[in-house]
This record gives sequence, structure tokens and C-alpha cells, in this order.
Amino acid sequence: MLTTIVLSCRRASCATSSCLQRQEENDFAAQSFRLSLQSRGPFRCFVSAQHGDEALMYKVYEPSTIFNALFWPLSIFCLSFVIIAILCTTGQCKAWNADALLIT
Repeated sequence: MLTTIVLSCRRASCATSSCLQRQEENDFAAQSFRLSLQSRGPFRCFVSAQHGDEALMYKVYEPSTIFNALFWPLSIFCLSFVIIAILCTTGQCKAWNADALLIT
């Protein structure tokens, strides 16, 4: 299967590296890659749900994904903390102290 992927590289543009000019170089590159995978033993990879015969060795996240995963939860946490701090300082937490008998 790896040979098929490397051979089809001549017809279409490659996704990861430039195509080699000679067939022997393509075969050697595919064989070297196959040997390096076999020598590693089992490893984790990422499989596409739509294409079960395709897998990625390394998952690369886009900067927007990392930004959204970090910025929005942190900003909501910080904003909530600021709102609670403002409410506590302006009200002197008297609302909570008045209901202390009901809470405990």
C-alpha cells in the first residue's frame, strides 16, 4: 500500500514531501518508511472516520483551534472571578451573611 501511495505521488501533488524523480528512488523511500514503521512497534496514530484506510502519525492543530480551546474557557473563568469579586466587595458579602442561618 505504501508503494501505491508513493507511486501515485507522480500523478498528483504530494501532501508531505516532494516526489522523487526515479521509480527506484520512490521504491527505496517507501521501503525505508515501511522498515522504520516496523522497527518502532505499536504506536498511536489518528484515523479518519470517513477514510478508514488513511491515518496520521502526528496530529497538527491549527492556531485557531488552540486559541479557541485556551482563550474562551480562560476568559470566561477570569470574567466570572472578576464579577464575583466585584459583587463581594460592593455588597461586603452581607447578602451571604444574612442568610448564614439558612445555609448552615
